[in-house]
Amino acid sequence: MAGLEESYLSQTANLFLALVRYLLYPSYFSFNCLTSLYCPTFQEQKESSKSSFPLKRLVLTVLWAAMFVLLLPITALLLPLRCMLVSLRRPFRYSEHHSERTCLLEKTAQRAMAAGEYKFSIGSANICLAPEILSRMNHLPDVDYRSVNIGQRIKEDQFASHQMLLPSNGSPARTNGPQKLETEVSHVSTWFPQLDFLCLQEAWSSYHNKVLIEELHQSFPYIVHDVGVHAFNVNSFILNSGHLVASRHPIEAVDFKPYKNFVDHGKIISMGLTSVKHVNILHQALTELLSIQLQLGSQRSKGKNVAYVFNTHLQSYQGKHEIIPRQLDELLEYSQVFMAKTRRAEDNIAFCIVCGDFNMDNLSPADEAHTRHRIFELFEDFPRLKPGQDKPWAIGTEMRQDRMMDRAVSTPEFLKQAVEDATLRQCYLIDADITEHSKESLVYAPVKMDGHVKVRAVPEGGRRRIDYILYDKQYPVEVKGYQFVTRLASLTDHIPVAMEFTCSRLL
Repeated sequence: MAGLEESYLSQTANLFLALVRYLLYPSYFSFNCLTSLYCPTFQEQKESSKSSFPLKRLVLTVLWAAMFVLLLPITALLLPLRCMLVSLRRPFRYSEHHSERTCLLEKTAQRAMAAGEYKFSIGSANICLAPEILSRMNHLPDVDYRSVNIGQRIKEDQFASHQMLLPSNGSPARTNGPQKLETEVSHVSTWFPQLDFLCLQEAWSSYHNKVLIEELHQSFPYIVHDVGVHAFNVNSFILNSGHLVASRHPIEAVDFKPYKNFVDHGKIISMGLTSVKHVNILHQALTELLSIQLQLGSQRSKGKNVAYVFNTHLQSYQGKHEIIPRQLDELLEYSQVFMAKTRRAEDNIAFCIVCGDFNMDNLSPADEAHTRHRIFELFEDFPRLKPGQDKPWAIGTEMRQDRMMDRAVSTPEFLKQAVEDATLRQCYLIDADITEHSKESLVYAPVKMDGHVKVRAVPEGGRRRIDYILYDKQYPVEVKGYQFVTRLASLTDHIPVAMEFTCSRLL
């Protein structure tokens, strides 16, 4: 288990790692530009009939190949150094940034808490911020554009949801708590609610995460990122876990444990569980803004509320291998160990939540055994009725990659309209009828049509729900809203989920 205090060795490794990444960037950029020319997305394949494309590709191939070859000596020298440095540092980076605005929002939240009107909210999203070539394999090009826009859209939603809390003069407003969730009317929303915690998966690219974190820090003072253990037997020193956790509440302890079970592309990803302990959840409001910042870093007294949030991403395309249930076993083991090591006798655990991309759904034949895993006896999945049956309003969260860039789902409003229509939904979300976890069945599965070439409506149509927010039944919460969020339309191949809840266990 790792606290927030960083050792001198880890600090030094991170400083040199930042320099090495900076020096490697031209090589990284040229390699991605070169390989991307030969990895067209579904959308580009539809437009490849343009006569100028072959000539353009030839010219760019020569340009990027020449640049990459010229940089090979530097790359060959720095890559081994990069591998050594990532193995020396601790398995995560922690960033804390406070502004006048975040302090005001925290003080306003305390007033809502004091009035007994505070509702927590947590969101989870797979954003596929990988190096350009890997993003293109998922038919999501232009990581530069997407990283900026993902951060901006989340930030805009947090600003919008806080407008009722902060008046124009900048002083805390008197408020019936945060805004009501749109889920009180509809279970599909075009915007993120006011979030206390945000768990992201596939935030792999350290170059693009910097932009994303700058946007998120305007609403979330505490961020854990660049998470992963680097070793030959874990990820071959290639990709980290892709986990990022942003919070409005102080963080006391963080840890990451890589899974021991993985196959295929899992050998280049540091798959595992990110564990975060939050302290002083809704601590008593302080009178001075400066005191808030001092208090956040001070020794906590007895009788404080704490909460645990776990972020994970399980194996995709496991095929005939039973990797997901083994990783779920490890998830339970690692989370229990982390809680046992970090919990003090005086701690009051307000809630414990696990979220992430599980790469399994509750309806598909391939996942029938997974739905009966012990995790669902210990944790509650709100959209689920029982193994093999979701609540009627639950929809899928995994999009059809060949159609996710269609104009009909290109905006949050358009995507909301599409997924709320039971028939139209099947055109854009994967059906929950998977018999084997393979790329062919998940990426290339056709939309079901009848004899008149019309979409054939089926009960499992567009309902492959693989993104989860689970809460520990030992520390129950009262769910006030559950949303499928279309805010990141055209920016990722997942539909994020969010849950708002109240907690009766607060001191």
